[in-house]
Amino acid sequence: MIVLRNKSYKFFLISLLSFHFGCASGMPRESEKDGYVEVEVVASNREEAERVAKSEMIGKILGEFVHTSSLIVDSGSKGYFAESSREGLIRSFSVMSTKESSEGIRLKASGYVSKNLLGDALEEQYRLIGKPRILVLISEKIGPQFFPAGKTGIETKFISRFSGFDFLDSAKSMRISSEKLEAKNSEPGSKAASDVLEAAVKEDCELVLLGYFESRLGEKIVEGSEMRGTFASLNYKLIETRTGQILAADTIRGGRPAIDLNFGSEKAKDQILSELSSSLKNRLADRWKRGYTIRLTIRGMNYDTYADLDVAASIRSIRGINSVTERGKDDSGDIVLDIEALYNAGRLYGFLREYKDTLGFSFQNKEISGNSILIRAEPVSSQKK
Repeated sequence: MIVLRNKSYKFFLISLLSFHFGCASGMPRESEKDGYVEVEVVASNREEAERVAKSEMIGKILGEFVHTSSLIVDSGSKGYFAESSREGLIRSFSVMSTKESSEGIRLKASGYVSKNLLGDALEEQYRLIGKPRILVLISEKIGPQFFPAGKTGIETKFISRFSGFDFLDSAKSMRISSEKLEAKNSEPGSKAASDVLEAAVKEDCELVLLGYFESRLGEKIVEGSEMRGTFASLNYKLIETRTGQILAADTIRGGRPAIDLNFGSEKAKDQILSELSSSLKNRLADRWKRGYTIRLTIRGMNYDTYADLDVAASIRSIRGINSVTERGKDDSGDIVLDIEALYNAGRLYGFLREYKDTLGFSFQNKEISGNSILIRAEPVSSQKK
């Protein structure tokens, strides 16, 4: 009878466990509900692998957005196109492992994907680092008439689509345009672009958008009608002032049937800017990161203590830090780290003080100079007494 009871109990336990795991496998993990995801990808190099991994993370949690549009190609026909995109904000991105293979780099990574819309995700990011200050200079040519950058209609429309952003005021924009841009050569490829960047830096602008909008009327669409096709294009570059890096550059074309060129141009501007605004927000979320590479030097700590406390991993966990690269010891025996952060050295030092408990050791500020921080660690043994 005892054997039978044990067998019955064993059967009941196995059935219960099977039912439990069966239910669990059909339910999403709690962490996945929070946006946590792990992916494994293969790419030609490390940078590309990280980019693909982030795209896969967004695709798993948020899916893919497919958009179809039509464009007037000439006065009598339309072209249709479809494009897909993945937009979102990834927090706490971490590379779990990398391995070289015959196909390239195999990378496994984890992170949290924000389930907010891209606009909300950008707001979440900008709450931490602040919104960039932008100088917008877009000149216009409507038919034969030229309007210099600084106070054009398309600039006003562009700024209205980025409400809440910090734009340089129109008076200063007009002054920079008149001083730095040639009267009829304000296209993004102009040699005056470097002068504009220099002036923008003096006004504390972090980004510059240089553009050139042009529109013209085509032939009559239908014989006997005054309706004509309007053909328009916007050639632009979005440039980071600190580095001169081009974050985005493209020529966007649009057009609307109209009797009057001015009316058709306004409609074409709306069409082009509608496409441009979502593209630029995506670029800003993906490619623009405020801050610099900050060198952190830790004095007064031996390497064994540093390794035991896992200081680098603790610093990586601080919000707004993209990466931590360990440089070993310098000639003075100090431990050196290069930290890529979304903020400057002064703010990073403030976060380090807030995270003292996480770091596992106390320290005093020795020096903050430019993008370098030198701290003196207090002996760990004395902290434990």
